[in-house]
Amino acid sequence: MLTRIFLVFFIKTVAIIKKICYNVFVKLKCFTKRGRMKLVKDEQMAKLFDLYQNILTETQKVFLQDFIYRDLTLSEIAENNMISRQAASDAINKGIARIYEMEEKIGFLKTITCLEEQIEKLERKVKL
Repeated sequence: MLTRIFLVFFIKTVAIIKKICYNVFVKLKCFTKRGRMKLVKDEQMAKLFDLYQNILTETQKVFLQDFIYRDLTLSEIAENNMISRQAASDAINKGIARIYEMEEKIGFLKTITCLEEQIEKLERKVKL
């Protein structure tokens, strides 16, 4: 009985933490500007950014926040920061590359996803 209570408490705690960490989801969306650049934003990129944003430079962090969460175009980011569109594009691409590189090395999102799947299995068992 005590184990079941602890398990329910643990599952609810993890669900709350999950909601806090991933309260912002970005739908799968492709952005194409005059055929020059195609960037894909999705929920995974938003999660990866949340996990690894501290390894980015301040400029990369600000530009990726604008691009992912505020849904600004490269031109809007460049105009707001008084830089060229190419400079904004380079900063965003380098930031994305660095985030994916860190995920490949550390695998934190993969671990979280695996734990979420295990929690869902436990939730189904508890409901039975």
